[in-house]
Amino acid sequence: MSNKKPYKYPFFIECCKFETDVYWKQIFTECARGKFPAAISINDNNHVYKIYLKEKNGINHILPINDIYKLWTLIKEIFTNTLNICSDSELTKRKHEVRELNNNMIHKYDNWKISNNDKRRLFDMYANELAFRYKLNTNECCNLFTFLYDTYTNKKDVLSNKNIILNGKMIINITNLVYDIKNNKLTFYLLKN
Repeated sequence: MSNKKPYKYPFFIECCKFETDVYWKQIFTECARGKFPAAISINDNNHVYKIYLKEKNGINHILPINDIYKLWTLIKEIFTNTLNICSDSELTKRKHEVRELNNNMIHKYDNWKISNNDKRRLFDMYANELAFRYKLNTNECCNLFTFLYDTYTNKKDVLSNKNIILNGKMIINITNLVYDIKNNKLTFYLLKN
């Protein structure tokens, strides 16, 4: 008699044959066991499986379990593009690509000549970039955006134009923004000028 517990969703194990990355093989194995990222749940209605994205207004996707390649593609797309889940090697590759794009285009501006709406959009994009990089959930990303934008608009002694490095119309760094990990929680704060 085998001590191995049968997989709850064995079709996810089949996806592993398309993977070379150990991280993704582990993700698909966990999905086969019924363990999903917090933002996801699976509904089984007479063997019609739907993946449910809680944070995206309850978006459903019917899982093509009869075509494992399509299933693998769909799950990878949802996990990477919607939930910003990626392996360390993928994250390193993305960072390298961004670094290459920005290599000789970094400018530090002391005076922004853009509207407040554009500034707000830039902070939103930067918060989303950090959310992707540090695997923050939607609520944490919104809190980070609010923290950065409110500090910029209300506390110029803490965050001003001289702390913000732009590349074209994109924030690529805030020089006095630091983060700390305590009790498995990522906390961002700004050093005073």
